[in-house]
Amino acid sequence: MPAFFKLKNVQYVWLLNTLPKLFILKDLGYIDKIDAIVLGNGCSSKFHKDSLAIFGIDKKKIIYISDETEILCKNLYLSSFPSKNTHYPDIWVCNKYRELSKELIKNYDTQKFPKKIYLSRKNVKTRKILNEDKLMEILNKLGYKMTCPEDYSLQEQFCMFYNADKIISILGSGLTNLVCSRENISVLGIVPNIRQEDTYEYIVNTIGGKYFQYIESDEKNYRYQNMHNKTNDFDFYIDLEKFKNVLEEFEK
Repeated sequence: MPAFFKLKNVQYVWLLNTLPKLFILKDLGYIDKIDAIVLGNGCSSKFHKDSLAIFGIDKKKIIYISDETEILCKNLYLSSFPSKNTHYPDIWVCNKYRELSKELIKNYDTQKFPKKIYLSRKNVKTRKILNEDKLMEILNKLGYKMTCPEDYSLQEQFCMFYNADKIISILGSGLTNLVCSRENISVLGIVPNIRQEDTYEYIVNTIGGKYFQYIESDEKNYRYQNMHNKTNDFDFYIDLEKFKNVLEEFEK
């Protein structure tokens, strides 16, 4: 009997709306009864494979299909969305991720994961901080370690967020791992004023953490790559003096 999941290659969507369905199947005792996991062709990235491995699903059971493919099966498990809103995970989803991360981190020396993290987008194409080197001069003195989520397996990312006390980051899908964080987490979101969102603030508040934000509102600090898609294709500078005022409150 197959389980069917068809979603795009977006870690944010995958973690909030797809993987929680596996928690449901696991709790119902169906995981070991699944003969095949059916995925859309866009679900073949490393984080997709890492996440299925966490649930003990053999890669030989994964079948990739196009949107037009017809499937003939005897029994099919197809879940609805796990939360009331696709952008805001219910508390049970966060609790499941935290329970999972608590078990996963037992496989590591926690010294591997810094307590104070700065998540960098330096390896991605857009929404990078152009004066990140100057920013890190400030953060290094406070004990922050620059990390790039893509340098770690998904299992390691879960453990990193579970272990962290403070996280500073531009808002982006890398912060979806906040569902794994403990209730003592504090997050400082760096927010471009042309791309404001509240999903990560919602997650932090849901698990009982503290959320701060710095909004870069100076239009002169933005460098657009595509004027037809300004909310996605840009990099920017941040006003470090103004940022330090927010950082001071965050560090208290």
